Amino acid sequence: MACRWGIYDNLGLERLNRLCDRILVSDAGAPFSVDRKVRLARFSQLARTKRTLDIMSEQVRALRTRDLIRQFVSGEKSGAYWGIGTVISDFPLEERGLGSALMADSEKTRRIAAMRTRLNRFSAEEQEALINWGYAQADAALRARFDPSLAAPERLPYPVRRPMDDSLAFCDQSLIDSGKPATHAVVIGVGAYPHLNGGDPAALTDLHGGLGQLSSPPVSARTITDWLLDSFNNPDKPLASVSLLVSEEEGGQVYHHDSLQQPFSAPAVTFGNVKQAVRNWKKRSDVNEENLMLFFFCGHGVARGLDGLTLLLSDYGESEAMPMEGALDFASLHRGMSQCAASSQCYFVDACRAVSDIATRTTATGQTIIQDSIDRPWSSDWKFSIFSGERAYGRKNRPSIYTEELIRGLNGTGSNNRSADGSWWVYTGDLSIALHHGLSRHGKKIKSPMSAQVHFRFHKLLKEPIVPVVVSCSADADTDQAEFVCLHGETTVDSRTPQPDKWKIEIPHGNYDFVAKVDSRKGERKDETVLPPYRDIEIELEAGT
Repeated sequence: MACRWGIYDNLGLERLNRLCDRILVSDAGAPFSVDRKVRLARFSQLARTKRTLDIMSEQVRALRTRDLIRQFVSGEKSGAYWGIGTVISDFPLEERGLGSALMADSEKTRRIAAMRTRLNRFSAEEQEALINWGYAQADAALRARFDPSLAAPERLPYPVRRPMDDSLAFCDQSLIDSGKPATHAVVIGVGAYPHLNGGDPAALTDLHGGLGQLSSPPVSARTITDWLLDSFNNPDKPLASVSLLVSEEEGGQVYHHDSLQQPFSAPAVTFGNVKQAVRNWKKRSDVNEENLMLFFFCGHGVARGLDGLTLLLSDYGESEAMPMEGALDFASLHRGMSQCAASSQCYFVDACRAVSDIATRTTATGQTIIQDSIDRPWSSDWKFSIFSGERAYGRKNRPSIYTEELIRGLNGTGSNNRSADGSWWVYTGDLSIALHHGLSRHGKKIKSPMSAQVHFRFHKLLKEPIVPVVVSCSADADTDQAEFVCLHGETTVDSRTPQPDKWKIEIPHGNYDFVAKVDSRKGERKDETVLPPYRDIEIELEAGT
């Protein structure tokens, strides 16, 4: 029986209950909810009347539905019930070995359930979304509650609509279409700046601030992408997409990786391309609030003072009237992403934050990609490579120092094994400590990074972590002359003959003995625990005779 609103028993259950032993119910009625707009219209007689009728209709439907489900459970009737607002995870398909549902509960399905039921035109996208959701609900309900022998369908009636995105180097579309929790990344490396020093002589901007071309950012961006495709491991939120944008002096923007069927031509880091990539990144992540998001940028950055950061893109300075059209206001982007349903967001920004006349000679701070909102309380994890007012440092045709230490942290120095099963996970808070220590090892020129910490699980190690250890003697003179040995039980793990400076080694986590000898004098530290992010060992030698 097909029924439409406007009758007392919307689902026709009273008559069906008397006539049928098998009943399949597809309820497309909008779930009843508290409507803020109706509350605000409390002085409207029409609004109050409509609300009263809605309550009466909902009560009748709820009573008849509960009675039908009771009959299903008791065996008086056979059949199944599903509704537009039903939580699809309530159907125990996987628990009964019946495979997975075609869709997963997500922010998108919650929006579908709340879609209007007025008699006005639906867009083609809305119609397809409603049909797909109804189809997925019907399949899950029928196989879980009515007939487990039914074959699982291979796909939804309509392909999931998605925007074109030229920046996608990697995409697991089936995972994205499922709506299950996943990880989405945007990786940006800007080395070619046609309008800065060393660029196109005919197109240089006067507002260059002494900045020029870079070779490290494209290499850094590829290094991060390699790590994502080779090493990233989050069983709860597998990698679903990686957008890669690269601008290089030589124009060699092709990315090669064994997992890709063919080389990927990365789009240039223009504002238009970045805007498209970031908005699509947000749209993909919006599907499920459990999604994990990663943003990496390496290139020029400028600041007006201690607050704010402008990221220069490859088309900075292209417009004589508005050079900042080719720049991104990072603070604005960060605030705008509060609109995204996914709350686990991590930003890695490897750019100078030094005060520059590029920023101080204008009130413009770069373009906005996503409008922010003051209504959504939100926080995320971000990690700058440097404090406000300081410069970041790259290496010619090599990954930047920040990128190198970030990878080291992701590979284990930013991990802990405090989980119940003892597995090693990288958490964002531990990663901050690892970055701080790792960068400090590169000398005083490299300043400490700056971060805002929101502690959440990021990556599960595929193997046990390797820990950096620095061994020295309590007297500097002894350090330069000492023979050092690291022992694990009776086994020598590593050793060093006398050399200037402290002894730096990397060893698996565990317990070790450390021994230092200078002539006839000896000192040792026994059964020392070595855990991420690092360990410093200072040995005091016995007094000489």
